[in-house]
Amino acid sequence: MKLSQTQKIRYFIDNWWNNRSPLQELDKTLTMRNFVCADLGSYWSKLNKSSSPSRKLCDLFLMTLPWQKLSTELGGIRLVDVGCGSGNYSLRLLEWSNKTLQSYTGIDIKKDASWEKLSRDNPRFKFMQSDSRDIATHINTRSNFFLACSSLEHFEEDITYFARIKEYVLRQKKPAILISIFPSKACLMLYLAHGIRQYTPRTISKISTLFKDTGYSVLFALGGQESIRLHRNFITIPLLRKIGDLREKKPEEYDQKSFTAIKKDMRTPSRTPVFYALVTHCFGTEKFF
Repeated sequence: MKLSQTQKIRYFIDNWWNNRSPLQELDKTLTMRNFVCADLGSYWSKLNKSSSPSRKLCDLFLMTLPWQKLSTELGGIRLVDVGCGSGNYSLRLLEWSNKTLQSYTGIDIKKDASWEKLSRDNPRFKFMQSDSRDIATHINTRSNFFLACSSLEHFEEDITYFARIKEYVLRQKKPAILISIFPSKACLMLYLAHGIRQYTPRTISKISTLFKDTGYSVLFALGGQESIRLHRNFITIPLLRKIGDLREKKPEEYDQKSFTAIKKDMRTPSRTPVFYALVTHCFGTEKFF
């Protein structure tokens, strides 16, 4: 929905206020770490060259999960992708997990034309149209891996979504994994009026606290100042100046600079990442994160 000038001003004020004091009122049981890919060079060619720094980092995070260990822990991965969009991540997740996915269920508020072909070509895949508040009605009783990648910022009631998942996890009392990837406060000035909100450790603590009695949570910081600067210089400022996205005009330069930026950010932990990845492991038999 396109915002009026008054609505845009209100959007920035509301989000600036929500993003204040990011390191206060934290969940004391929440572990915070910087995401590091030890072998970045070997994964780089698998990434989309034109993806934003945050998307590259999100993909790297998912690629490098201990998929085989998680599959053993869960007794086979039955993944629910909330806010799946076109559903194309079904194929990527199947590849990245070395085909350890026993099933993939994509859920989104809007139906996409590609769903039919994806589910027809692969019997492991199915898709459903639903609001996030009704997620519980669409969860298979064997579901054990819940993914929300860059979608929670669009949910009007994000805490309600997590409360529904917790209710399900408590009923099952079996190992389950939740991975939630969302924009940091830096994205307010990078993406401008995008989504409903951004996230900080303070606001994320409201989520992790919900699951304290079921297991543990780890918050990974994805990227830092170099990734933020790259996004601003190649995407945000050129689009504001109406000269076009520089990723399209300088693809090789962008690819090289994004590799350098992400590598530098992994060497130097930042209090201002570009995205966060929250991993919650419920009723686990051992720790993997």
